[in-house]
Amino acid sequence: MTYGNGFRERAQPVTRYGYDLLGRLVSKLDGNGQRETQQVLAGT
Repeated sequence: MTYGNGFRERAQPVTRYGYDLLGRLVSKLDGNGQRETQQVLAGT
């Protein structure tokens, strides 16, 4: 991984997933820190 200032770091980006109590995917956080969320409608 190379930062904007040119510093290089050996790292393995990790993607993390979040689930609600029913096991449905509701969020994802990628290795760059970008979060993606989903809203589940009631009854689905």
